[in-house]
Amino acid sequence: MDARDASRFDGFLGSHRSNVDRQRALHILRDDGLWVNRMVAATVLSNFPASDTTWWALARALRDPHEAVRQTAGIVLAALPARTIDWQPVTSDLRLLLGGTNLPGIESLFDVLARTNVSPTLASPLLRGNAVWVLDHLEAETPMAGPAAHRLLVQLHRGIDLGSTRRPWAAWAARL
Repeated sequence: MDARDASRFDGFLGSHRSNVDRQRALHILRDDGLWVNRMVAATVLSNFPASDTTWWALARALRDPHEAVRQTAGIVLAALPARTIDWQPVTSDLRLLLGGTNLPGIESLFDVLARTNVSPTLASPLLRGNAVWVLDHLEAETPMAGPAAHRLLVQLHRGIDLGSTRRPWAAWAARL
């Protein structure tokens, strides 16, 4: 993207900051059949980090049938400023994501959930019988996988750290 394109893009985003724009982007991301429209809607939602519905819609978009929409939603989520989010309304989507429905984006999801203070009350709905991918990433040799999975597990375990190995976390998850 050259400087003129970046400027036009910034202008577009800057002109889509009203509540009407937010509602329209939410609707498009949920219902529009054209992937590029959903991708643009996910980008427009970057203007609305103060609304939990923005975070929820972007988390759902991580399961979009088109890779470009999933990637855009992940990029936007990663760029939103950290704050506490009530993730309970999208627990079923998060459970599916943690279960492996978007493996390229799973490490970013671990990070997003941890930095938005996902409630420990969601540990059981998210991980009961569904912790395999999180536990696999805990001991992964890739640079970011282990720390991201570890931060999420500690957050879900009310700040109690069981270490960086699989066995104690697997025992905890089995008791959920």
